[in-house]
Amino acid sequence: STLPNETIVFRAHTHGYYNYLNPALLRVSDSVVLMFAEARKGTGGDSDAIDIAVRRSSDGGRSFGAQRTIVSRGNESCLCIVPVLTPKTHDVLVVFECEHKCGTAQQHMSSIRSTDMGLTFSAPAELSNISYVYGGPGPANAIVTSSGRILVTYQVTTHCPADWHKPPGFDGQTCVILSDDDGR
Repeated sequence: STLPNETIVFRAHTHGYYNYLNPALLRVSDSVVLMFAEARKGTGGDSDAIDIAVRRSSDGGRSFGAQRTIVSRGNESCLCIVPVLTPKTHDVLVVFECEHKCGTAQQHMSSIRSTDMGLTFSAPAELSNISYVYGGPGPANAIVTSSGRILVTYQVTTHCPADWHKPPGFDGQTCVILSDDDGR
């Protein structure tokens, strides 16, 4: 059964993906809304290849256009999506984590940007000096202060816990990255 006015934006087992997790909404204008999701391949796990998909609404979220894959890095996992509307240029900035292969490689945060309200996105750019063994940005929100500073939360640790859902003695840190230059 559906809720009144419910719109299913991402449906499992479509477009070549096993499932879609961790959606994030961003209101770009009165009429434009973007919905992002982790588009998961394989069995839908964190260690499977994960792309970032988006659907765009131009009627305030009543309906959404075609699904587009905006980040795909082969067998890498790109997840923990945090979108924000930049305060000065009104660009759509999306921060995310790449290469979630616990214990096999350093992870890093990257970003993409849209200067046309989500119609197109730039190629991913790695955020320098932010790499770690395990962690990521989010959960899916960022804030912009009245001065225009962008704040994005993230968590990091220096090791990969055996059971990351219930990590005993997890040595992680919860941090904030900030930008005073519109996410550049």
